[in-house]
Amino acid sequence: MLSEEERQLIEALYQQYYRTLIAISWASLDCRAEYRQLAEDIVQETFAAAMASIGRLRGHPSPRGWMITTCLHITQSKKRKIRNRIRILKPVAMPPDTAACPAAKDAIEAWIAEEALIRAYGELIGKLTPQEAAVYRSCYLEGKTARTTAEEQRLTYGAVCSTLRRIRRKIERMRGTDEDE
Repeated sequence: MLSEEERQLIEALYQQYYRTLIAISWASLDCRAEYRQLAEDIVQETFAAAMASIGRLRGHPSPRGWMITTCLHITQSKKRKIRNRIRILKPVAMPPDTAACPAAKDAIEAWIAEEALIRAYGELIGKLTPQEAAVYRSCYLEGKTARTTAEEQRLTYGAVCSTLRRIRRKIERMRGTDEDE
């Protein structure tokens, strides 16, 4: 729980830097209209991080720099998660014109709604062991790192990496059978 002083600091930072952080995040996302909501979500996460690190932020010599750096880190993390989702899903089931589609999370969720993707996802999950399915969901659908997945699944980091390699091989075999048909 934040003290009154900490709450006032967060409110002051919000009033002072909200628009700046939106502009920075949106610019990092190529200033496309479909990324506006994602940029706003990133800024909200930035302020949540500020609340979680209020002690460090209060003593920081440049709160503006801390806020901007945190916002940029969150933005890059979101972009990386989106790229990872696209990298794993595109070869298996993305529509052929995905290059023209935006890479925002909302667009990926829209692609998932397509019948071909649902069918391919069902086929893939059907070929995975329960452990592989859990690791796949964690890393590719939820965008978590292998280390976070290992902690949550109570596996070693090496076991998660090995599982991811097995999943990739199964996907490659699925693509190979699709090409033969």
